[in-house]
Amino acid sequence: MKRTLTFKEYLSKKMLPYKIAFPVSLSLMTALFAAYAILVFYSENDRSFVKAISPHISTLVETQDGPELQRFINSVADEKNVIIYIEKNDEVIASSSDNTLIGKPYHVEGIKVIGIDSDLSMTYLISKTGIKREGGPSSSKGSIYLLNPILDLFSMVLAVAIIVFILSFILLNILATKIISVAQKSIEPIKDLENSIYELKKFGEVNLNGYLRIEELENIYNAILTTNSQLKLSNNKLAEAKGKELAVEAYKKLIHDLHTPVAALKQMIKIINKDGISEDKKDFAKYRVAEIAEQILFQVKASKGNLKVEINPTDQDITDSVKKATGQAQMAMADYENIEIIETYDANSTSFAHDNMMLGRAVSNLVVNAIEASKNVVEVAVKNFEKEISISVSDDGEGIQEEMVSLFLQGRGKSKKKNGLGIGLSSANHIIRLHGGKIIYRKSHLGGACFDIRLQG
Repeated sequence: MKRTLTFKEYLSKKMLPYKIAFPVSLSLMTALFAAYAILVFYSENDRSFVKAISPHISTLVETQDGPELQRFINSVADEKNVIIYIEKNDEVIASSSDNTLIGKPYHVEGIKVIGIDSDLSMTYLISKTGIKREGGPSSSKGSIYLLNPILDLFSMVLAVAIIVFILSFILLNILATKIISVAQKSIEPIKDLENSIYELKKFGEVNLNGYLRIEELENIYNAILTTNSQLKLSNNKLAEAKGKELAVEAYKKLIHDLHTPVAALKQMIKIINKDGISEDKKDFAKYRVAEIAEQILFQVKASKGNLKVEINPTDQDITDSVKKATGQAQMAMADYENIEIIETYDANSTSFAHDNMMLGRAVSNLVVNAIEASKNVVEVAVKNFEKEISISVSDDGEGIQEEMVSLFLQGRGKSKKKNGLGIGLSSANHIIRLHGGKIIYRKSHLGGACFDIRLQG
């Protein structure tokens, strides 16, 4: 069985390809661009030189001074370490490399390269211009060919490309390493928050060492610290009055209800720190971080005073509340990638007086349970009947024995899930009853369980 990775290890593993592939790709592109720039430079330089000597060669051709023409191109070719051919009327009249070509037809073949005016063959960079001078005959049909050996040029281009590649790779690798390090450090506050919540569950002390530099998480930490102290005091008083069991159950409910938003919070921060995500999605994730943090603060603060649950209903679109709760549950259960969530809503907007945060907790609990129980599909549907609103959550799992449903809704059932508290349904049921509604259980059309929330419209 493979060892479970920590979030930091998972992040490092996922970003490792970017540490190698991105620097290599960008360095290679930079090196190729540098090589291309050198070719362009040499092409422009050779063409400028050929155009510069064209007037003098035109004069020598017009005067038919063959010896001086030969001497001139030999001197120039030796100086620049190139080969020069003078061609007129499809015949070579002067050559700096092979005099046997004089009087014979000669043509150098090359290919065109985008952005380079010269042609390129297997052995030469070929620059060509016509034989002409200002004030000279316009009917001259001659050309000057300058052949720059590609081997020497290629050696220089290759050397520059290798140097540019190495330097670019080193710099980009350092940058990628730094980005990964910063991304890993940015998730440390989430781990601290998770540990603190577990300490709450065990009645332990909350460790707040270190400065988080994230306002919403600091507020959560402070709320947890305050609430933890008050809950411990309340627990001691309840123990003296033989009411310890009530406090324990209240703690369990608090931890259970915090699990979904905290898990969703981790997913949002993962999106913010992940490379390759669009700025729109990152901005949405930042918005959701603040929103979820506010929800956690509300849930923790609402736990004060014997953890009494209260609602603050206002007229809102219930479809939006269900969508948001479903999305949060889906983010919290991101590891269940094979589960498809199907959402069905009435076309007409449904305004209903409800506490969207508390109702969202109830819906999230049901959706999380459905995802855990499902094999492939979970369906969330909102329907507007004449006198009531239905919010149903269905799955294709094994379902629940009907005689056990009432026990779970009352908080007296025992979950079969590992580390499960079996209080998700009772928490949802309590919230729905505060809204004046009820939860109905039936066999799902998908083959598993269906929990139908009915609210009086």
